Amino acid sequence: MRSRCPVECGARSGLMRGRWEMQRRDKLDIMKDILTLCLGPDMKKTQITYKSNLNFQKASEFIEWLKFHELVLEEKKGVYKTTLAGETMLHKLEKLTTVLSESEKM
Repeated sequence: MRSRCPVECGARSGLMRGRWEMQRRDKLDIMKDILTLCLGPDMKKTQITYKSNLNFQKASEFIEWLKFHELVLEEKKGVYKTTLAGETMLHKLEKLTTVLSESEKM
């Protein structure tokens, strides 16, 4: 039985024989996490790094990719926000995740 991790990292986990089994997130899950975090109040790169459960280098790479594609913008020095295009992408990713999880149940 698999369920969403209680931590907002987006990782999937399941209890097997008394041990937690962690499954790696794919790039879309990580992007979804970062876009969701940047919807809220001022998010700095360090906060994004900790809350998305990434190392600083990986978080920086994802943030730069999202900035390049205009899904996230640097509002002030070091403060990131999800753009309107980013919100649209986030909703599409959430819909895709829902459809995929429903198809796995079949």
